[in-house]
Amino acid sequence: MKKLTVSIILSIIALTAFAQKETVEIDTAVMMKNLRIDTTKFYHPHELALHITPAYSALLYKGNAAKSHGGFNVGIGLDYTYWFHRNVGVSIGAQWMRYTGVYDFNGYTEVSNHIDHSDPIFEPDGDPYTLTGIYNMKEKQYAHYIETPIKLTFAAPMTEKSDFRAAIGFNPGFRVADRQTTKGPYMRRVDYTEGHYTIDEVESLRLGTFSGFSEPTSKPLFSYSLGIIADIGWAIKLTPQWKLHAGLSGGYGFNDVRTKAIRENPKVFQQLEGGYSGVVTTDHIGAVHTFFAGIKIGVSYAFGTCCAEKKYRKAQADFELYMRDSDGDGVPDRIDECPDTPQGVVVDSVGCPVDSDGDGVPDYIDECPDTPKGVVVDSVGCPIDDDGDGVPNYIDECPDTPQGVVVDSVGCPVDTDGDGIPDYLDKCPNVPGPESNYGCPELKKEVRSLFKKAMQGIQFETDKDVIKKSSYPTLDKIVEVMKTNPTYMLSIGGHTDDVGSEEYNQVLSEKRAGSVRRYLIEHGVEESRIASKGYGKTMPIADNTTVEGRALNRRVEFEVIFEKVTFEKIINPELKNILKPAQK
Repeated sequence: MKKLTVSIILSIIALTAFAQKETVEIDTAVMMKNLRIDTTKFYHPHELALHITPAYSALLYKGNAAKSHGGFNVGIGLDYTYWFHRNVGVSIGAQWMRYTGVYDFNGYTEVSNHIDHSDPIFEPDGDPYTLTGIYNMKEKQYAHYIETPIKLTFAAPMTEKSDFRAAIGFNPGFRVADRQTTKGPYMRRVDYTEGHYTIDEVESLRLGTFSGFSEPTSKPLFSYSLGIIADIGWAIKLTPQWKLHAGLSGGYGFNDVRTKAIRENPKVFQQLEGGYSGVVTTDHIGAVHTFFAGIKIGVSYAFGTCCAEKKYRKAQADFELYMRDSDGDGVPDRIDECPDTPQGVVVDSVGCPVDSDGDGVPDYIDECPDTPKGVVVDSVGCPIDDDGDGVPNYIDECPDTPQGVVVDSVGCPVDTDGDGIPDYLDKCPNVPGPESNYGCPELKKEVRSLFKKAMQGIQFETDKDVIKKSSYPTLDKIVEVMKTNPTYMLSIGGHTDDVGSEEYNQVLSEKRAGSVRRYLIEHGVEESRIASKGYGKTMPIADNTTVEGRALNRRVEFEVIFEKVTFEKIINPELKNILKPAQK
């Protein structure tokens, strides 16, 4: 029944999210509320803690003269706690701790012949004296234990970031090392009737554990301990899993930790050796108990999941699986027909990128999203344009236009002068002309004859640029031709034979060409339509070694130009293959 309820709730949440057509982000709090799971009960059931304990620790016992006391020591340990409930757990650990026993004793020595110190001793001559030993000794025992506390631990939340902690339990301990030292002054004195004299003095003696006894010195002084231990303090949350701990800790051993070595040798403690014998010692010490109390500081790391959280994780996994949207387009994978859509792309109801013009290229990469229905497009969604003229094939009436040619709105090469020759092949694109002449006007026969005659018919004064009057009629006819044909432009070239220096001939040719240009301008031809240039003797057309040849080389050439294109009577083979679209 619970599984059915969870499934129904998940379905409702999923359908609601899908109906809203938004990217689904799992709201943990809402989901847990719907699943009736209390997230406050989540906790990590396993905890490892490392701690140090600066403490007062002691080996407590009572001798004939006084009681022992302890000293400052530092313990270090590691605990593992299993929390079977959020507030209750069982812990087991290992702790190293050093215990110290300090015993102060003083008194008089016992003389070697066991005569009481108050009895006199007589010298051979009959003089009496008293031998006295005075000591003030301090004895220390050190015992190192590895303890394995087993505790019942309690935790109570105080704030969102802190818990109150308390623990109590048993504390078995195992001795790993011990030793004993004795230190203090010892003085032996002889008292005579007339005064006293100090014989010698021992400033400081350090004695081994069993010095002066027949037992091996390697025998331990202390055995295992068994006691109770208690902790109280606070745990402050640093992260969801790390905590800082601070508080108080203490322990007391129930059992007597003396070993057989002490019990069978009552003078193990308070033993003074080193060449002096007969020292009065305590004949008996009481039971020895361990004790410590100090401040416990440490850190812990919690891990694992509890039963309530496992239920949540399972529900969350089921929900995430049901609502998984791998590409984040707002359409769950279970109905997404395009599960790998790039991030941020607008999709339709089945999770596929929108294609507004239906050309098979989604809008997010379609550079021409308004292509008419049925038009063949390229990889970026634009109509195919085979000749690359900017006019797509579906409206291009000239789909094979050469690359770079300027075309009109229907993709055909532009023909400005309408002579049937497209501009890219028309040498005179603004002046109509026949196909046979590159689209430029053909010169009339009489015009050609005129210019041919002018090449040799223009005469100059010898070695001068002054035109002879006999040449005026020819030049006047050229003026008339230029005025009648306003599209003509003229290039005038001056040439010489090879008589004279190169520099002289160059200057002369330039002046003569310039004289012809000035004559035409002065007689009404626009200056902008005429250009002149001298070539000197560099372009002969006949043999300069003969009189006739030199005469032919001394000439003025005229080239008719249309739109700054030199007229050439050459048939272009490409023109024969051109078919103007309008003639189709």
